Amino acid sequence: MRLFSIYENAGQVLNKEKSSIFFSKNTPLENQKTILSIAGVKSSGSFEKYLGLPTMVGRAKSKAFHNLIDRAWEKITNWKTSCLSAAGKEILLKSVLQAIPTYTMGIFLLPQSITKRLDQLLGKFWWGSNEGQSKVQWVKWSYLSRGKDQGGLGFRNFSSFNLALLAKQGWNMLNNPNSLSTQVLKQKYFPSKNLLEATVGCRPSLAWKSLMAGLDLLKEGLIWRIGSGLKVKIWEFRWLPKPFSLTPANRNCRLEWVADLMIPGQKSWNVPLLHSLFSQQEVELIKSIPISLGNREDRLT
Repeated sequence: MRLFSIYENAGQVLNKEKSSIFFSKNTPLENQKTILSIAGVKSSGSFEKYLGLPTMVGRAKSKAFHNLIDRAWEKITNWKTSCLSAAGKEILLKSVLQAIPTYTMGIFLLPQSITKRLDQLLGKFWWGSNEGQSKVQWVKWSYLSRGKDQGGLGFRNFSSFNLALLAKQGWNMLNNPNSLSTQVLKQKYFPSKNLLEATVGCRPSLAWKSLMAGLDLLKEGLIWRIGSGLKVKIWEFRWLPKPFSLTPANRNCRLEWVADLMIPGQKSWNVPLLHSLFSQQEVELIKSIPISLGNREDRLT
């Protein structure tokens, strides 16, 4: 209660009617009653929601996110699909059904069983059904999920879209390192590293594991734009266009940063040094990489 008082004095008073405590199964019932009586709040269950998200996600991840399937099915059963044209179905599917799990997918990596079931529901809605029996699905849903320029209809593949949203969260953290969420995660999971060097770690939360899954996708598209070269590691970071990667000809090379490959005090490459370390093709590739003239800071794009 003293800690609660300190928190409230910082500027945000707790609303006990909207607050709850989650107890593990190992907490004795008597201790639970004592804590609840002192705190003056209620106890919460495993599958309760806060701001539309599950407050606790245990091993039964599918049960925690099963409400997304229920919400999608409720929408589908309330619509008279027989009265809709193909264009009407497409609009409802893209603007309503596909939007239901978007907020949750931006925070958590949904289990494959959930995303697969959502894809099945959307496919059933698109092709229609009679008296509980699905009609023939003439084309695979994976084909319909392709872009219209590739012969599909542009429907989302929930699994891929989930990873894309999580990758976007990682991109936001890279661009806003001083945000509250970034600072909290940094202190807990990568206090002495940057986000791109972070690992899952021991006993991570589902939100952090999900973010790391999206980060793997993000790394595939990231590349460093060279400014000063002081932040970019030669051998570990990707600063050359794919599919090139550097391998030193001199195995005893101790150079670590891209700045070590430049002429000190100038915005140009140390060509003799490059020839001593890399092949002719790699040297020509490095020489073709522009060094930022206006902003000397290295940046990710």
